[in-house]
Amino acid sequence: MNSKLKNITHYFVVTLVGLVSLCIVTLGSFLYLTNAINMSRDFSMSDLMQISSTAPEVQAYIQAQKNAEPHFVKLANLIEANQQELLLRAFIFTGVPILFVSIGLAYYVARRLVRPVEETFRDQERFLQDASHELRNPLAALSAVIQDAVDSKTLREKNTSLKAIQRQTDNLIKLNEDLLLLERSKHGEVPNQAINISDLLLDTIDSVYPYSSQKDITIKASVSKALHIKISNKDWVCLARNIIENAVKYSPPHSVVRVNLKKGKQEIALSVEDSGIGIPKDEISKISERFYRAKNVGRESGTGLGLAIVQQITEKYGGNVHITSSSQKGTRVIVKLPVK
Repeated sequence: MNSKLKNITHYFVVTLVGLVSLCIVTLGSFLYLTNAINMSRDFSMSDLMQISSTAPEVQAYIQAQKNAEPHFVKLANLIEANQQELLLRAFIFTGVPILFVSIGLAYYVARRLVRPVEETFRDQERFLQDASHELRNPLAALSAVIQDAVDSKTLREKNTSLKAIQRQTDNLIKLNEDLLLLERSKHGEVPNQAINISDLLLDTIDSVYPYSSQKDITIKASVSKALHIKISNKDWVCLARNIIENAVKYSPPHSVVRVNLKKGKQEIALSVEDSGIGIPKDEISKISERFYRAKNVGRESGTGLGLAIVQQITEKYGGNVHITSSSQKGTRVIVKLPVK
């Protein structure tokens, strides 16, 4: 949203400067032509006669000019009429095109100014619709389970219902957290100070260990030391954790998840590879969309927001996400961020 507001401000300033410049040029041209045509031809005859009183030849010349004045007035009127016609032509061939160009430029820039606002409203509307749709399912399931718990007659049935309520509640909490992360990842400027993402990545891998150990999954890390880029701690941890947790979640027990972090000439690359269920080929292009979940995930819990968050954070810092996958063979997610 901040970047869109900056674009709007930029286009507004450019438009204002352009229109002011066009107005100045048009006004200046008009005043120049007007002054050139309407040059003052007035003079004081009495002052001229007084100055020339001692020179009979000059007085004779002035008297001759005075006698010829009607002829020169007629000639001046013809010239003035001709000049007015030239001025009208200059306005038609210069002012009118400038006017139409100004109108066209104003319309074009106005559309450019409005477009980010329209896109923002469309994004917000789609986000609210998607969130409402996704929240409806767990809430409906939770309501049904609560009703079952109320109608339960035995302790065993009540315990079963309470466990189901706990699962649905956890899903709602996770969905709420992911929605907040998705919204917050849009905002914030790129930090001016670089951080050590190598150490932060190792800490993130350690934080995932309790989850991976439940499935006896080994995370093998190959992390280049002391890599620094300008990114916020929260964004980097969120990005890395989402990819690694996805790899662990969709990998079979007793398998290996490989995490690599290395630096290229102008970018750093984070690669996470698993040997899990994979993503169907025709769904890879959609997997980063909000709330989208591949058809082969089965009953595995999830919100469908993890890779959308990764995509949004990556784009925020000018990077890109590349996903390769094969069904039942595994998935590799590579995130590349520029080193600035």
